[in-house]
Amino acid sequence: MNKLNLGSGGDYRDGWINLDLGSKDYNGKEIKIDVAHDLNNYPYPFENSQFDEIIAIGILEHIRDLEMGIAELSRISNTGCKIHIEVPYFLSYCSASEMNIHKFSLHNNVLNVFSRHGRFKLTKIKFEYLNPFLKPIEFIVNSSSFLQNLCERFPLIIPNGIIWEFERQG
Repeated sequence: MNKLNLGSGGDYRDGWINLDLGSKDYNGKEIKIDVAHDLNNYPYPFENSQFDEIIAIGILEHIRDLEMGIAELSRISNTGCKIHIEVPYFLSYCSASEMNIHKFSLHNNVLNVFSRHGRFKLTKIKFEYLNPFLKPIEFIVNSSSFLQNLCERFPLIIPNGIIWEFERQG
């Protein structure tokens, strides 16, 4: 089973191909990687249909051309591939420093891009709250797509991030 950890940073995973921009993190600390590559350069250095599982935690917001990035994920993913994505929510304090975070202003934008670049089935959407006092609200908001949409259109309590999981169909 081929698994890819995009933007691995300090999260090196044994049994995975760990890709990052280079062998140092943003603070200049050495990190362990398997492949050095800038995800804004296309094509990605992998074969078509190579991966059965891909994770991208805190990385897609750094991709300048979301259409091309998702098209590459489609190209390198195998049928049945599970793709796990986490990004900061566009109104959260975490997103203030991210140049391209506007791409994720509504999670429907990402869903539309995935639908244009392959047959992906959305298997999970979750709003994430880091404050432990908001965990009950996180549970309530994530209990239905209606409440997620309501939260997104009328953001009274702003989540820190969004998690999506997709599965590549045929």
